[in-house]
Amino acid sequence: MEKIDCKVDKSLAVLQNKLDSLSSLVSSALSSVTSTHSSAVTMSSARSREMNVVLLGLPENRDGSVWNREVSDILRFVAGCDVEISDAFRLGKSNSVRVRPVLIVLKSSWDRRLLLANCRNLSVTAI
Repeated sequence: MEKIDCKVDKSLAVLQNKLDSLSSLVSSALSSVTSTHSSAVTMSSARSREMNVVLLGLPENRDGSVWNREVSDILRFVAGCDVEISDAFRLGKSNSVRVRPVLIVLKSSWDRRLLLANCRNLSVTAI
């Protein structure tokens, strides 16, 4: 009976060592995944805003294709070339008294830099 107890104890010790090594492996993998995820979230939130442009003074229009075309025309005029737009939408509640700004999400941060460098062209013309 003592031989069986000794073998069981040895087997349990071997199993415990394997469990400890697996536990340390999992915890190290989890910590690396967590740090990578948090830095990716920070970079993604920073990148999401670096391609945004707000356009003020564009008249309200219920027809989406009309104001999308107007936004494209304005951006083309300011940049001097076609600008790829990822998304564009009005900010705030619809109000007949005032004109809401348009948030434009560009596909390239270079387009944003080009637009901001040439935004003085907007003061020359009235829409």
